[in-house]
Amino acid sequence: MSIRTFIFSIILLLIILYFLNFNERFNSKCNYNDLKLIYTPNYKEKYDELLSNYELINENYTFIPAQITNPLNMKIHKIFYLNKGSKDKVLNNSFIVNEEGLVGIVKKVFDNYSVAELISSSKTNIPVEINECYGTLNKGFISDLINCDDVNINDPIFSSKYSKSSSNILIGYVKKIDKNKIYVRYSVNPYKLKYFGIIYDEY
Repeated sequence: MSIRTFIFSIILLLIILYFLNFNERFNSKCNYNDLKLIYTPNYKEKYDELLSNYELINENYTFIPAQITNPLNMKIHKIFYLNKGSKDKVLNNSFIVNEEGLVGIVKKVFDNYSVAELISSSKTNIPVEINECYGTLNKGFISDLINCDDVNINDPIFSSKYSKSSSNILIGYVKKIDKNKIYVRYSVNPYKLKYFGIIYDEY
């Protein structure tokens, strides 16, 4: 390794550490009540699209429209903040969706904002079903399989009726089948999203 390459590597490492540290300080010190969010006409359009899509399933869901406040944290830690909280009737463990399916789960609720985790997070365990097959989704695969002999590649995966949150929400499709695991191809790419609906379930 040349001296120039070594110095460049050190500088790059310092830049990465700076941004990671800045992100942590932002989350610990920021007063989220003071966050100023820019709303666009597209917000209502996306929300109307969401409502239209979920009329196709037999559930009387109420949606709380929400917007993400820190996409950087989503990419690094698989958590994100939404601009709606308990004052907007957001409940813990509520599902967060867009018109393509499940995005994440509300994990902490404050007065004016909420903290959520992506469904790809290692801390998220979601009961799911594929046809008549049942299991638990965690970090990209489904385990604890029950009655899963009739599962095929590209079969849709939904949140189960045994979930603490809403049932019959599309999660993704079967990507790969192993003996004790089923791997998932998620239906939603959360890193391209700004607008969500939080399902209001008064369970």
